[in-house]
Amino acid sequence: MAALVAGDRDAFTVLVLRHQARAWAVAARFAGQPAAAQDLVQEAFLRVLEAAPRYRPQGRFSSWLLRILVNEALRRPWRWRTVPLREDDHPAGGDPSHALDQAARGRALQDAMARLPAPLRMALTLRYVEELPAAEIGAAMGRSPKAVERLLARGRERLRRSLAGRPTGGLRGGPAR
Repeated sequence: MAALVAGDRDAFTVLVLRHQARAWAVAARFAGQPAAAQDLVQEAFLRVLEAAPRYRPQGRFSSWLLRILVNEALRRPWRWRTVPLREDDHPAGGDPSHALDQAARGRALQDAMARLPAPLRMALTLRYVEELPAAEIGAAMGRSPKAVERLLARGRERLRRSLAGRPTGGLRGGPAR
């Protein structure tokens, strides 16, 4: 980032190549649509480029990028859509009915996540998909770690209620107990 701040535009390409996979993973899980995720990631990197002259290294670049991505995601009115699971999303071999049960649980969880408010969905995505600690989620979302824990608890509770009586597959520390 220091090279970009100094005016080296090639450094931006290096940053994008280094961080685009993680940004894409978060955006895809949040937006649920490849085109929306692509737009979100592009917008986040454009904001990085625009903000480069004002950048002050106070932490890791990846945390700053995640904060920009989260802000952009929460700013937009998302029409979140579940992404259907494909057969190749499941391990090969084993009982086919087990794979169908897993697919049903995955769809139920995706549908329940789609109905959550954006801040809850983002907190759960960052915690259980990206496996970030509460402090890093808080930094990305502009909230205290305690506020993140409350978001996670509320999100898990809403998922629990939404999935009551339905197979869930479970989030670690989440709905399936």
